[in-house]
Amino acid sequence: NRINMGVYGGSAQASMPPHDWFPEDDTDPPDPDPPEPDPAQWTPNGEPREAYGGGGILDYWVQMTAAEATDASGPVEYFFECTTEPVFNSEWQSSRTYSFRIGESGQGHRFRVKARDQFGNETAWSEELPAN
Repeated sequence: NRINMGVYGGSAQASMPPHDWFPEDDTDPPDPDPPEPDPAQWTPNGEPREAYGGGGILDYWVQMTAAEATDASGPVEYFFECTTEPVFNSEWQSSRTYSFRIGESGQGHRFRVKARDQFGNETAWSEELPAN
């Protein structure tokens, strides 16, 4: 007992389904699987770590590198998350390495990484580790 207020609101066409609702062919959806390894991993010696930049007590950086993830559909992106301070999160990026200036040493921030393919299929998070 309600009028469809869409493009054809109140007309006979308002209730008609789209003509091409189902595709003509029965192809499978594109790659439904996340990249490998799943969950994401750190490279050997790529765990989050602090590095001194040489410019005073507030010139510490955090550096980390994810293990290479691969996917049959093509390129993979990585997202590095700081679970203790979201301002230090990366954006999705093609590089497996992430580094940024953290300021003072010894803040105890923790990080994890995940990967996704071009269709948005994401791996599970890596192990969460502190920057040492």
